[in-house]
Amino acid sequence: MDSLVSASMGNSPLERNKPWLKKYSPPHAALRKAMTNKRFLNMLPYYNNFKHTGNLESFHNHMLMYASKRCSYSFEGYVTRMLLTAIDHNYHSDREYAAPKDVLSGYRQKYSKRTRKWAPERLKVAKDGYIPELMRKIFSMIAPTPGHLLQHVSLASNNPLLQSNIANVLKPGITQLL
Repeated sequence: MDSLVSASMGNSPLERNKPWLKKYSPPHAALRKAMTNKRFLNMLPYYNNFKHTGNLESFHNHMLMYASKRCSYSFEGYVTRMLLTAIDHNYHSDREYAAPKDVLSGYRQKYSKRTRKWAPERLKVAKDGYIPELMRKIFSMIAPTPGHLLQHVSLASNNPLLQSNIANVLKPGITQLL
């Protein structure tokens, strides 16, 4: 039976180095109590369907960093800010840890309000190393365009300012509506 379950799940058979719990031993009783706890059993569907949203929240914080809700932006400005948000988030999402000169220089102290304790936090490599390269690419794309930098540029076809209304269906005549 175990080989069927592990084969259907795509896993190799478990290798067990620890001994099984003895029946009616204190650890077995504690595990049994925890697993038959009514509150735990009622919350089990929640835990099965739980999705961690930390990455999404991190991206939304990046969005607020580039496009604050307190300011209004033109359509082009907002789209540009969202593109910069995506670039910045993707660049920083999997940053490596910094290579310290010694053990102590690779960490800093961080205080947790929740636990009210200090803890060491490992330092990561410096941010924003991609910005000079991004600026070079932007200017190399702008350089061949004829005219000056502040010239008028026609609006893109998907710009909402070009739309006569926000509806995605054609506007019927007033007689059809009445």
